[in-house]
Amino acid sequence: MATVRSIAPERLILVRSIWANPDSLNDILAAGLNNNGEGLLIPVPQDWLASDRLTEQVRSLNQTINLGRETVRQSGSSCDLWLSNLPNFGNHPQQNLIVQLFDIGCILLANLCRHLAQFSLL
Repeated sequence: MATVRSIAPERLILVRSIWANPDSLNDILAAGLNNNGEGLLIPVPQDWLASDRLTEQVRSLNQTINLGRETVRQSGSSCDLWLSNLPNFGNHPQQNLIVQLFDIGCILLANLCRHLAQFSLL
């Protein structure tokens, strides 16, 4: 699970077939949750769906998962710093806007550089 999380830190991971050994839930949470205590989809065991105690069991599972999430959040309370790989535009008045538009995919760097070069802004 930790290998999958390291490859895809921002993705949701559906955790299946974990109920053969329910004692491993805390290990799965520690290995699979991201630093924000998120990123896992954990279905309830199928045999619970026919149980008369479904509400109690799900509530207990939810509490256990939330405790595990809080532990992960406290131990990994930092985030990676993202640095732009855009060229330095100097003191261009629209630099922040350009970076934000690039980040969300609204502009392509090659087109931006070509257009800025036309106006001698680079």
